[in-house]
Amino acid sequence: KKLDRLGRDTADMIQLIKEFDDMGVAIRFLDDGISTEGTMGKMVVTILSAVAQAERLRILERTNEGRLEAKAKGVKFGRKPKVNKA
Repeated sequence: KKLDRLGRDTADMIQLIKEFDDMGVAIRFLDDGISTEGTMGKMVVTILSAVAQAERLRILERTNEGRLEAKAKGVKFGRKPKVNKA
């Protein structure tokens, strides 16, 4: 349905597209309105998968920066400690 859900990174996407192409199968990404049919389709999918990979990396960076900032401010992560009835 969406291109960025098929593979983790650009190399994975290229390999998957090649494997499917070798079997005579074209992939259509309905939400994105693109397909691996033809040379141009494969090129567009490759470029968009690289963009999706870059976006995932940016999200990871921002998430990690936010965690570090929260820890520096004293925010505790994880489950709250259990209360023992003793």
